[in-house]
Amino acid sequence: MPTQESYRADISQAIGNIVMVVTDDIGVRLEGSRAISAFEVPSDFERRGDFYCYSPGYANAETRADLGISQAIGNIMMRYEK
Repeated sequence: MPTQESYRADISQAIGNIVMVVTDDIGVRLEGSRAISAFEVPSDFERRGDFYCYSPGYANAETRADLGISQAIGNIMMRYEK
């Protein structure tokens, strides 16, 4: 069985834009809170509730990134690396 790696990052800001760029070969879980913020993730992410999203294959990914986001006003966007 391959070794699984996990990473955790927390991002917090009051006002502005948060742009996260990820590769499609890792599992990503995004969770957090927002007040007046637009929220955009790739269309193949699974949404669970208001602010929980999982990339395809997250549960079985060898490498996982768990991201916590907190923002009051602005834009939150995640996209794949091109």
